[in-house]
Amino acid sequence: MPSAGEALRRQSRHVARRRALRGKKAVLFGASVLAAQVKDELERHGVPIHAVVDNDPDKIGRNYHGLLVQSPEEVLVPFCDEHVVIVVAFAAAREMLHQVETLGYRKRRQAFVLTPLHLDESLMSFMRFAPHLLRGRLTYRKLTGGNPESTLFIAPYAGTGDMYLIELFLQSFVEREGIRDYSLAVASNACAQVARMMGESRVAVADQQALNSVISYGRLIRAQPTSIVVLNDGWMGAPTEWLRGYKGLNFEKMFRHTVFGLGDEIAPRMPSASATNKAVLKLFDEQGLVPGRTVVLSPYANTLFHVPDPAFWARVAARCAERGLTVCTNCGPKEHPIAGTNAARFPLSLAPDLIETAGYFVGVRSGFCDVVSGTASRKVVLYDREGRFYKGSFHEYFSLMGLGRNVCEVEFRDCDKEDLVNEVIEGLT
Repeated sequence: MPSAGEALRRQSRHVARRRALRGKKAVLFGASVLAAQVKDELERHGVPIHAVVDNDPDKIGRNYHGLLVQSPEEVLVPFCDEHVVIVVAFAAAREMLHQVETLGYRKRRQAFVLTPLHLDESLMSFMRFAPHLLRGRLTYRKLTGGNPESTLFIAPYAGTGDMYLIELFLQSFVEREGIRDYSLAVASNACAQVARMMGESRVAVADQQALNSVISYGRLIRAQPTSIVVLNDGWMGAPTEWLRGYKGLNFEKMFRHTVFGLGDEIAPRMPSASATNKAVLKLFDEQGLVPGRTVVLSPYANTLFHVPDPAFWARVAARCAERGLTVCTNCGPKEHPIAGTNAARFPLSLAPDLIETAGYFVGVRSGFCDVVSGTASRKVVLYDREGRFYKGSFHEYFSLMGLGRNVCEVEFRDCDKEDLVNEVIEGLT
């Protein structure tokens, strides 16, 4: 089965081709993180979003990717034939569609549902789902080596920040549960690098579809609690995802409490970082970077969508250079360095040592920030002030203050102003 994001993007392209949308005003129902991908995909295919509505009172009145979030009644009442409603949801899709239909908008004419959980209760749906379950069984046996006594931990999301949080508490969970033998399956090579960096030896990489199949198989057979353990706080529509950000349940607390069931007295097992790694020192020497006097810029992120534009980063780089600091950009294979800097490309496993050696870091909030949060370097982390993640803002939910050292966190709204640059520079001092 495709990942949630892939399924929604594919459905978005299908809906964009419908004649029912031509000349209409599209209303997005659901101001979620995944809905932002739907919005981008629809607009990329010629369907501009006219308005965004949501039932969550915490989201109403806030900015959502350039639009003000309103209640459904504010936009959809009275019924207007010019409106077409795009419902984006997981488990609540039926309820949301019913709400829209009570307002007069008919399914497939004025209302369309986009959801990765698009199965009904018919025999045909079961037949489509059966190969998915069979693949889950086969993948499960492969990952465990056929050992029924082994625990299979599954980290199904390909986020390096999630993987880092998992590793902070995994060993405490293993010890508490008395687990003697286990294997860990992750969804990306980057996650595997993080796991190995944190001391894991038995790590396997499988694509997200295969891991989803294993999880579905485990649910079908009602596997024992320690046979197949999903290391995510709300995977595949689990209701715990809606606790995110509620009354201070942030990123760290959600993994600590809802994934592992650990109390606040359990200390996270933080990795160490070294400023004498030979591979890092060689990279510094090759690029003319000065240990202890280098700023690493990290302008790219996968989860938090809106980031400051290149002009902002170029200005930060110039101001750092004026202070006698060398500057580089943390780049992936297809990413480009900020103007005036060189691209620093390195294995993720070297990230803590590299940032420790550099001395300074400025980045938009991403999983990379988690991986380097425990280093002694001075770090400035940027958050979109208008961003929301379930019940909290991006900053409230993803703040590193509970785990990071020497972190200055800055929320931005207008990313090209000099006062934001000044705030970043002040955070480095």
